[in-house]
Amino acid sequence: MKIIYVSHSNNFDFKKLLYEPLKNSYLNDKVNLILPHEKSDEYYDSKRLFNSNKKLFVLAELSYSSTGRDIELGMAFQKDISIIGIYKKGTKISGSQKFICKKLIEYDFIEDAISEFEKYIEQENL
Repeated sequence: MKIIYVSHSNNFDFKKLLYEPLKNSYLNDKVNLILPHEKSDEYYDSKRLFNSNKKLFVLAELSYSSTGRDIELGMAFQKDISIIGIYKKGTKISGSQKFICKKLIEYDFIEDAISEFEKYIEQENL
């Protein structure tokens, strides 16, 4: 089963605006979603996960600034883990985020980004 690690800033209501739509999507039935702060605000050891040999890729919400998320993305990139970035229309993302993301998805509504992400997963057979 595919494993998707969801990386994001803590500077918004990610449980309501990101986790809930992901859990309500078809993704929840077809992949193993890792929502690192679903049950706790404690540190999640993404480095250990990225060092495992599991079939893994990262879904990164880029609309809000976050040093921790960007460090995670750097670690994933170094391990050749595919990173798919999503961001709200009108958000300025950095050149380095553009460089490390295999695909970028701009959205008005998070559900649209998730839908496009689902199609991408099926198409690329990630």
